[in-house]
Amino acid sequence: MKKVRLSILFGILSALGIYFIAESTLSNLLPENTDLTLPTVLLTGQTFLMVTILSILGLNMLPKTGLRLYQASSNGTVWIKAALAGVGVGFFIQALDALYFADRLEAMNGYQPESSLSAMLGGVLYGGVGEEVLIRLFLMTLIVWMVTKLKRGAAPSNMVYIVAILISSLVFAIGHLPANLNFFGELSTMVVFRALLLNGVGGILFGWLYWKHGLVLAIFAHMIAHISMHLIFIPILF
Repeated sequence: MKKVRLSILFGILSALGIYFIAESTLSNLLPENTDLTLPTVLLTGQTFLMVTILSILGLNMLPKTGLRLYQASSNGTVWIKAALAGVGVGFFIQALDALYFADRLEAMNGYQPESSLSAMLGGVLYGGVGEEVLIRLFLMTLIVWMVTKLKRGAAPSNMVYIVAILISSLVFAIGHLPANLNFFGELSTMVVFRALLLNGVGGILFGWLYWKHGLVLAIFAHMIAHISMHLIFIPILF
């Protein structure tokens, strides 16, 4: 029951995150003046169910993978390093957008990222919790679990974890392509490169934290990345 309760908590937090960004997300996808009440309810409900179910599956696979929710031996230094890693990801994303991609993508001329409390909460809750559950707890764990099954229960090697991190990070980055298509109106080489680079680097770092220190540290670092972007780097760089 603990796994179910934790998964429901993950689902609720992720659904709340989607709720905070639903208006801005749906208004870009639906015709103007569309009543967003029903689409918002459907989107948040879908998110809750998806995250909850995949969390339960991921938690049930964990014991056979060598991965964990939290490493009890993690000390304050590890938390500080995870926070700094999150800040680094936040800076990397916003700095590249402001100093590199803004000059190379016409749609980013005069680009001003949305920076509001609702946008930050959406990023912290859906990005920090929902994406980590979907990509790390479920997908990355599934890859390691499948290899373990194929090897008849043998302990996964470091290479298995590295490959799982890279594959899940690639899927995470590719998952952002529809949003990029909606924003840029095309998937040019530069647009795809931007999506893969900005999302892939964070995915690799969060995957490494999951492997070495547990899901909680990956969630924490991902949350810090969004907080630092909204409170520090967007105001400074844009």
